[in-house]
Amino acid sequence: MNFIKKHKKLCIIGVVLVILIVLVMILLKSFSVDYSIDEYGDRLDGIEKVEIKKSESDKLVSEIKEIESVKNFNYRLKGRLVYIEIEFNEGVNVDNAKEIATKSLDYFTDKQKSFYDFEFILTNEKETEGYPELGAKHKSSDSIVW
Repeated sequence: MNFIKKHKKLCIIGVVLVILIVLVMILLKSFSVDYSIDEYGDRLDGIEKVEIKKSESDKLVSEIKEIESVKNFNYRLKGRLVYIEIEFNEGVNVDNAKEIATKSLDYFTDKQKSFYDFEFILTNEKETEGYPELGAKHKSSDSIVW
C-alpha cells in the first residue's frame, strides 16, 4: 500500500494503459475477418439443385471450339458467375462474334440461365475495330447486354 501512495501517478497511468490495451484488443477482434465463414455467405444457397455438370461444360467447350471462326474458348465457373471468353480469328466481325456468344447460352437449361449470371469477353487475335466486346446476362434477364 505504501508503494501505491508513493507512486500514485504511475499506478493511474498503468491502469489506464491496461484498460486502453484491452479496449484496442476488443476493437481489433470485432473488425477482424472470420475465415471460418464461407466467402459467399448464403448467396450460393440452392446451387446444388441447379448445378452445371462437368460433362455439360465440356460439351460446350468442345463444340464451340469446333466453330471455324473461333481461335480459343475459355469457360470458368465461379460461384454463381459463368465467365465465357472467346477469341476469334482475324476477320470475324463483331456481330458474328456476338451471335456465336449468344449461341453458347443454348447449352444451358432455362433453370440454369435463371440462376447464374453470365459474363462474356469477346476478343480478336489482332484486336481490330470493335474488339474487345464485353457482354453480360443477369439471371433475371432474357438477353445479353453488350
